[in-house]
Amino acid sequence: MNALFRYSLFAGVTCIWLTSVSSQPARLQFRHLTPDDGLSSSTVTCILQDHQGFMWIGTYYGLNRYDGQTFKVYNDHSADPTSLPHKLIWALYEDHEKNLLIGTSAGLSAYNWKKDNFFNYMQEKSSALSEFKFNVLNIIEDSIGNLWLATGQGLIYFDRKNNKAARYTMDPHDPKSLSYYNVENVFIDSKKNMWVSTRKGLNLFHPEDGTFQHVTCSQNEGPDMSEVFFTDIVEDKEGFIWVGSYGGGLFRITNLGKYRYSIKNYRHIPNDRNSLSTDRIHSLFVDTHGEVWIGTENGGLNIYFRDTESFWCYRNDELDPNSLNNESVNSIYEDNTGNYWIGTFTGGVNISKNNSNAIMDFRNLPGVPTSLSRNSVTSFMEDHTGNIWIGTDGGGLDLFDSKTGQFSHYDTRNTNLNSNAILSLVEDSEHKIWIGTWAGGLNRFDVKTKLFQSFTTNNSNIPDNNINFIAEDKSGDLWIGSFQNGLIHYQTKKNEFINYSSKNNNISISIISAIGIAPDGRILVGTASGFNIFNPKEKYFLKYLHMPENNRSISSSGIQCFAVENDTSIWVGTNNGLNRFNPKTELFTRYFVEDGLPDNVIRGLLFDQSGNLWVSTNKGLSRFNSKEREFKNFIKSDGLQSNEFNNSSVLRLNDGRLLFGGTNGFNLIYPDRIRENKNIPRVIITDLLVFNKPVDMNAPDSPLRSHISQTEELVLSYQQSVVTFSFAAMDFTVPEKNQFAYIMEGFEKNWNYVGTKHNATYTNLDPGEYLFRVKASNNDGTWNEQGTSLRIMITPPFWKMWWFRLLGMLLLAGLLALGYKMRTARILTLNRELHRRVKERTTQLEAANKELEAFAYSVSHDLRAPLRAIYGFAHILTEDHVLSLNAASKHACEVISAETKRMGQLIEDFLSLSHSSYSNIHISTIDMQRLVHLVFHELVRGENHDRIDFHMSSLPPASGDPALIREVWVNLISNAIKFSSKRERAVIEVDYRDDGQRVIYSIQDNGVGFDMKYEHKLFGVFQRLHGEKEFDGTGVGLAIVKRLINRHGGEVWADSKLDQGA
Repeated sequence: MNALFRYSLFAGVTCIWLTSVSSQPARLQFRHLTPDDGLSSSTVTCILQDHQGFMWIGTYYGLNRYDGQTFKVYNDHSADPTSLPHKLIWALYEDHEKNLLIGTSAGLSAYNWKKDNFFNYMQEKSSALSEFKFNVLNIIEDSIGNLWLATGQGLIYFDRKNNKAARYTMDPHDPKSLSYYNVENVFIDSKKNMWVSTRKGLNLFHPEDGTFQHVTCSQNEGPDMSEVFFTDIVEDKEGFIWVGSYGGGLFRITNLGKYRYSIKNYRHIPNDRNSLSTDRIHSLFVDTHGEVWIGTENGGLNIYFRDTESFWCYRNDELDPNSLNNESVNSIYEDNTGNYWIGTFTGGVNISKNNSNAIMDFRNLPGVPTSLSRNSVTSFMEDHTGNIWIGTDGGGLDLFDSKTGQFSHYDTRNTNLNSNAILSLVEDSEHKIWIGTWAGGLNRFDVKTKLFQSFTTNNSNIPDNNINFIAEDKSGDLWIGSFQNGLIHYQTKKNEFINYSSKNNNISISIISAIGIAPDGRILVGTASGFNIFNPKEKYFLKYLHMPENNRSISSSGIQCFAVENDTSIWVGTNNGLNRFNPKTELFTRYFVEDGLPDNVIRGLLFDQSGNLWVSTNKGLSRFNSKEREFKNFIKSDGLQSNEFNNSSVLRLNDGRLLFGGTNGFNLIYPDRIRENKNIPRVIITDLLVFNKPVDMNAPDSPLRSHISQTEELVLSYQQSVVTFSFAAMDFTVPEKNQFAYIMEGFEKNWNYVGTKHNATYTNLDPGEYLFRVKASNNDGTWNEQGTSLRIMITPPFWKMWWFRLLGMLLLAGLLALGYKMRTARILTLNRELHRRVKERTTQLEAANKELEAFAYSVSHDLRAPLRAIYGFAHILTEDHVLSLNAASKHACEVISAETKRMGQLIEDFLSLSHSSYSNIHISTIDMQRLVHLVFHELVRGENHDRIDFHMSSLPPASGDPALIREVWVNLISNAIKFSSKRERAVIEVDYRDDGQRVIYSIQDNGVGFDMKYEHKLFGVFQRLHGEKEFDGTGVGLAIVKRLINRHGGEVWADSKLDQGA
């Protein structure tokens, strides 16, 4: 590496480092958009943000529309007259009616928002511009809406309303014509003066007579301007006109009135870093703060300082990934949130977000000896002189000079330091620097002599060579956290080490991960197995462990770091959450990702001067306002060295700046420079996909009639059942952090908050009307709650259309009418047949009944006569010949009499049963109250009446055959009398209840009852549940009751317990 290259490289590094010199601006850090990200070409010519918020980027190979996530590229297609006429884009302009105009190598085009295509003026035969097929290098609109076009063949005036055009060009014989043919730019200033730059000279247009004034310098102001290749033109807030040139530097023109001007020329001066970096200027821009920016060819990006009339340059540094990636700047633009967009010759677009100087990162630059020694930064320390010391993992100790931005290195190669793995740094009250190392023990560094003194297990009584953490207490003693041997107390005055480990004390584990000093002097000790507080006087540890069942215990026993706020608030970072510990109540308050943290693995904790707690994690950095309980998170896209940080690698400098070390360098943060992005981003639906394929608006069956971003209502077929909407928030500060939420009203009730996901898919939406709404926030969580919306109608299949349903209903009605007619005819036929069969069956039943009656009569007549004879002769024997009969004969005669009497009763019961089955029913209203009363008194006479308590409710009337229902009550009441006859006093109750559908009559006695397991036999013919010796009877009575009740359409049942009545 030669000396010149060394100087250039160092200048490139220091050019972007913020120092105390007032003429140097803040460091700009750039992120880059290149063809790798979807940009159509790395050569960018022009940039513009339209009224909707889209960024348009013109390149050598197509026009790009960027929404923060994706590029849509527009190019030329010879078969499509609505495509761009040429792929090389020179200029972009949005007029007062918000029309986007494009200057290409084949002329002027206008973008059609609704159709997402272009109208090409110079290719359209009806256009007045059709005769001018020139490249359009710049576009401007005057106060009455006419366009002025800078072309390679002069200046073109275009009256769009009247479709008229005129060309102004160079006439060698007319000194008041343009100074040259090739017009590079046209600009109208705040006083409505029109400036025209050409490749030979600068012109001022006089509209009153259509002539041009050639602008020149006076002899003492600068060079002859007639041969200067002029490029871009801008006006600053003070009214100065700035004109760039290719090879002639920068010109500042002051209006002196009456077309008189004072001109100052700024040139590159070799070896003067305050001059322009080069005289070849491609682009100029005045930002919202009034700063003048100059884009050069191979000279980087320059900014002009008014107070000193000097320049500062931002150049490419191949070893700094955040620097400008190409030094030829073709275009400069500032978007609506203050981000700078730099279009370069071969580096694509470089974007420097607003406030990019708030978070800066430093890392090792290979080949640069004054850069950071290693990228893994483990610890920081600011000494009493303001020097910043940095511990690295493998690179030893670095001294960072914040005034020059240089790093000096102290390692095992150039000093007597015995380990390059630095884990902890502290300067004690006597300004001695103590260094904890891995495998190198404890080291003390003498800044004056640049010598290290080590304390290891070999030369001292320190019990461990792996020192994770060092802290100094109020007495000047050191408290050391070791890797395997617990807490070590170094008594500096006695030069003695006292060890407290799990072997000799009650500490939870001997692996120490963090140490802090509490306001009361106690030592905070973090381990992998709990949070410990050591009392130096009592030599005792208080232990706090995670208890799953107690949500006021610490969130995890794996302790990573501490930050002491005051005597009632100690913050503890763990491997699973952030904790706020109150030493007085000994309770913990927990914070997790759900509360706003970027990650639950806490790496470092640090308070800024405003009282905000900064939390480094494995997934970014967070600023926590504990009073408002608000987290603001930062990720790599915000300028972090990486999303991953190292344990306890944090420091607040005396001037309030913050340092955070990670795996890829460290960040220097200016908390007061961080500004909240209050821009409410516009939300746009950017694309429509059906079945995961983009919808071509120009396809014959496309549901789109205009671009989706211009569509208010979308009609989809029920067959288009998988629909995806893409959307974007028009804020480009950190587009990776823009958040989204959407809802399909009519389908769902709650918003879907989907984080940074920028599309929504719906499947199988039912036919109907819906409203799709989407809202978004910028990188700082400022939401556009109104968002945007799209009405959606899903059309049903034809069989669900109203006309088809009406037709179907009419057809169905006709079929029903026809079916009804056919069924009616069928029913009539069946009725006639049924009537015939019923009549025939009735005749048969009547004949059978007559035969049954005859049989019953025969039985009653033919059987009764013999029985009467038998009974009579038996009676004669017992009455008239009683003296001649012995005892056995008398008994036989008595049996004959009893059995013939029983046989007679059976015949009577049989006839009654037969009569109950076939007798005709004559329905009338029955007075149940009177009927029951008569039956009871007919059955009970004389002394029997006195021993029976008979109770009867007021019974309601019923409909039935009075004679048959009387027979029912006769059997029921006689049974009740019979089976309660053995009671000293019989109780019979007749009652009823009405359940709303029927009347239930009941009779209850206090007789012998029966076992319910025989209940199924109770109503059978000739079924008896008691022996004849106990109670007489044939077992037919209840069978008759059941048949008569069934014939009336009723029901009969019984309930009883043995010896407890029925």
